Amino acid sequence: MFAHSLGWSICLVLAAIAGGIAYARRGVSFALATVVAVSFAMPVWLEISIGSVPISIQTAAAILGLIVFVVPRPWNIRSPLVLLDIVVASLVVLHVASDMFHGQDFAGTALKAYGEWALPYVTGRYALREIRDADDLAVVLSVIVIILGIGGLIEMATGMNLWEVFFGDRPIDGTSRTAQRFGFKRAFGPTMHPIFFGLLIMTLTPWPIMLLKWSRWGWRRQLAVVSLLSSGGIIAPVSRSPVLGMGMFLVGIGAVWSRVVRILAGIALVAVIVWSVVNMSSLMAVFERMGGEQRRLSKMKLDGEQLEISSTALRVIQLQVLWPAYREAGFLGYGSEATSVLPPRVPYLPADERTRNFLKYMDNAYLLFGLRFGWTGTALFATLMGTAIWTGVRLSWDRSIGIIAACLAALMASMAVILLTTWFSYDMGFEVLWSIGLLGGLAAEQKKQP
Repeated sequence: MFAHSLGWSICLVLAAIAGGIAYARRGVSFALATVVAVSFAMPVWLEISIGSVPISIQTAAAILGLIVFVVPRPWNIRSPLVLLDIVVASLVVLHVASDMFHGQDFAGTALKAYGEWALPYVTGRYALREIRDADDLAVVLSVIVIILGIGGLIEMATGMNLWEVFFGDRPIDGTSRTAQRFGFKRAFGPTMHPIFFGLLIMTLTPWPIMLLKWSRWGWRRQLAVVSLLSSGGIIAPVSRSPVLGMGMFLVGIGAVWSRVVRILAGIALVAVIVWSVVNMSSLMAVFERMGGEQRRLSKMKLDGEQLEISSTALRVIQLQVLWPAYREAGFLGYGSEATSVLPPRVPYLPADERTRNFLKYMDNAYLLFGLRFGWTGTALFATLMGTAIWTGVRLSWDRSIGIIAACLAALMASMAVILLTTWFSYDMGFEVLWSIGLLGGLAAEQKKQP
């Protein structure tokens, strides 16, 4: 097992070597794409700190890739402005404004805001300057899916996390390292939580699908098949959200291409909405049975009443408990510092300490961004996801990039729904923003065409 700092250094060197090989094969854009993509398979708990700023492997790989991309040829960054660029820039500005309003200094806040929002987006934005690179990028990411999927299945079956074997135990952050469900170990892979691990696999699954579509024979097609089979590792976290998200993703791909699928998906969506309005309790009972929650109910006190609740019910109750704080969050929210720990340090929380402790998980990204950055935060984040979906659907009409755009649009639609049930962790949020950056880059390249 490597020491923490040594493990971090080894991971960065491996990413740099992969980037160097990519540079020799395809040039600077593909090198940027590869050095970042390889980091997706590396443990997120490996960090070094520069001052008060933690630097993960993903962040370091992105910085390294951008340096190689920009420094020798600064004109590489010239590109038409697209709507996604404006939305991401607005999120950076909002982040800075909110935290400065709550007493943070400009320089440190601006650096953190750029690293959180712009850095992953920009690295994706310049990763596909030439569509011919997409085929090779799909090969790289298909290999990453195989590593993640097989590693997750091994962890679920044996209880051994391969990333911990080489890089040391992850810090315990809420979920036990030995958490189980239905008698199986809940795999967390290179992330901090099983749900994030499943969503990470889901985020990268479009790429073996694309590779299978592009490759009619040979080793690339075989790799795509193995990668798609390995994506079945999404069951390894034994979590409902990633599995449901994968189902919605696959339906979304069909909906982009087929009017029949769009109609059937629309009918199913309306049916679920009606069901939830008419009989929410029965819908929640279905999800509780899916997660085996009726055997492990918890008790909490709400409005003076003792309740027996499941984790599914808690996702609904959180809205009720946190609504007063959200309502008073205003346009700039309570800032990053107040929401960087859970339960969040915001007003209007219940007086009962046990009830507050049920907020140690924030199972709604839109709610958390509302507390952090105010109503503007919820609106801008929802706009980011909506703009990504719209951009992908529009680009899917272009035959040269249709498969890429359709897959990414379906992924963003699925992720937009799933984020109602979990928060936007950097464990998989980096990859989501990177994927949105790919859509922004494709839209910019299309603008260049006469």
